[in-house]
Amino acid sequence: ADTEDMQESFENSSGTDLTYFFEQWIYDEYYPFYHYNFLQTSNNVLNLTIYQAQEELYDYRPVFEMPIRLKLNFQSGGDTIMNVWNDQQLQNFSFGLSEEVSSINFDPDKWILRKVEFKPDLPVGIADFEIDNSINIYPNPFNNRLVIYLNQNQYATVVEYTVYNINGQMIEYSDINASSKKEIETSHYTSGLYYIHIREHGKSGIWKKVIKY
Repeated sequence: ADTEDMQESFENSSGTDLTYFFEQWIYDEYYPFYHYNFLQTSNNVLNLTIYQAQEELYDYRPVFEMPIRLKLNFQSGGDTIMNVWNDQQLQNFSFGLSEEVSSINFDPDKWILRKVEFKPDLPVGIADFEIDNSINIYPNPFNNRLVIYLNQNQYATVVEYTVYNINGQMIEYSDINASSKKEIETSHYTSGLYYIHIREHGKSGIWKKVIKY
């Protein structure tokens, strides 16, 4: 018997196409390095972001596709197990819960050959803040410059902006006058995905995703 025979036997027994699994764990190399962060809203909706950082850090394959078990620990002392299917390099998940979560154990039984790190600075729920006509950021993708333009009718005199890289590290922080546009020099940025957080003082603000090529 060879590897193809073994895969066929497993697939016949489980009724599942396991091509993705064998491509990752038999024919390719290395393992995933997960970064994660979570944020729970006032109505107990838990938002979780998972980022696979192995390509950026080690030049491994960018995505290992597989289910991940999560142990949610509640403030009350109880816990529950959730399962998610992770098939993107940067992925967001949401869960409606009845209790407040104090912490998350990622792959609690170590079923995955992996590294994992909780990243409290990793932005959470970015996909929920993409559409906002009061802010125009261009060009996107960008190269050596990036322009932020605010609708002056919807913002105060001065607004803060912060640029983060994919690991949640702050790259740049400054102010914008709502009556003018802000041009950022970005020739020193490395290629990749960036988040821009724009907010008025004391407010939560919105997030935008931009790509440096």
